Amino acid sequence: MSKSKMKLIMESWRSFLSEADDKQETRNTAGNVVAQGIIAAKLENKDFLIKQRDEFIKNNEEYTAVPDDKLHITLLHQNLGKQLKTDGLAFADLSNSKIAKEIRSYKFPNIETVTFEKDIYVAAAGGKKSVYVKVDSSSNTKLEDYIVKHFVEQYNQKNPDKTIKPEDFKKARNTIEEGKRIFHVSLANTGTGKPGESVALVHVEGVSKKL
Repeated sequence: MSKSKMKLIMESWRSFLSEADDKQETRNTAGNVVAQGIIAAKLENKDFLIKQRDEFIKNNEEYTAVPDDKLHITLLHQNLGKQLKTDGLAFADLSNSKIAKEIRSYKFPNIETVTFEKDIYVAAAGGKKSVYVKVDSSSNTKLEDYIVKHFVEQYNQKNPDKTIKPEDFKKARNTIEEGKRIFHVSLANTGTGKPGESVALVHVEGVSKKL
């Protein structure tokens, strides 16, 4: 076999291995859900997000990385309870601080595997600018169903005489979050990297674009 033919075979093999590695790259993770103002999923596997964030930062010096331990998926806005009260649907006898305290006591099961897309998006709104990756469409549906089901269950267990329906939750959520949330992880922002300096409602029309 000639050297030139062997070289072509080896180059083809290396290309095959590289493509296989790309296909096998895991972009899946599970998460531990906590209520701490917002309701958030703390991710178990963040390696692929950290790698993607760091590669982006290298070529975009205006951005500051969100710290590794702050990478999370926000499942629900912190003012959902207040909105339910405003709508006359729940928490009628509680002050805002007691509403927040009750929601922090809710126990949410861990989230099983969610999958992220590879594309990075940039969002700009309210003087903030950040970049993020979003979960894929099936995972977005899974998280949507998850937060509706478990928030309503937790509220109704605490308030058996004044229960709410999933429709009540969705109405309040869509008001406070200006529509249906796109679940995502913010990787970096043009502030100091604090999560609160990233754009939260990336689904609002005109806020986001793919890089």
